[in-house]
Amino acid sequence: MSLRNRNVIIFIVTFMFSLSSYSDTSISSIMGVRDSMEDQLDQMRVGMLDNLQQSILDNIGSLNEQQELQVRKVVEEFSDSFYKLYDLDLLAEAWEQRFRSEFSTEEIDDLINFYKSDLGQKSNAAMASANLVVARDLGEVFNRHGPTLMSQYVSKLRAAIQCCNEN
Repeated sequence: MSLRNRNVIIFIVTFMFSLSSYSDTSISSIMGVRDSMEDQLDQMRVGMLDNLQQSILDNIGSLNEQQELQVRKVVEEFSDSFYKLYDLDLLAEAWEQRFRSEFSTEEIDDLINFYKSDLGQKSNAAMASANLVVARDLGEVFNRHGPTLMSQYVSKLRAAIQCCNEN
């Protein structure tokens, strides 16, 4: 094999290796972005179920057990349809593109190396935990104030409808 051919082969192998560097690795999967989004949506869904059901019951009045089960079923169907609006894979992909746009290829490689390290994994777990605590705290604020706000909203809707019926 000639020296020129060997150099061409070395160049091609080196070029192909550089194309398969960390830069092609999904940093969002290493950082657990999709899982974090899913956890937050799950918490949001549970909070929405409880708050919607309570608000409906507060505004409708007392119901028997069968009626409450039906209300719960309708609220769960609404919550499921709301939850299905989110394509977590698309959200994670959009996050990945936006995140990568802020860094050079070398910086992305450094970040990937970091998040694959023990310290990076520990940092990632701490961020996920902190995000869940913040989401829980936000949910608690909504739980405290949501039913009252929902009742006020429903009262205003009833008044607006009543106003239209009178005219």
